[in-house]
Amino acid sequence: MTIDLVRTRPAITSASSTAMEGQKSTDEHLVGR
Repeated sequence: MTIDLVRTRPAITSASSTAMEGQKSTDEHLVGR
C-alpha cells in the first residue's frame, strides 16, 4: 500500500499543478481583454 501511495502522489501533484497552470493562463487571457 505504501508503494501505491508513493506512485499515485506524483500523479496527483502533477495533475493539480497542471490545473493551476490552466487557471493561470485563463486569468491572463481575461486580464488581456
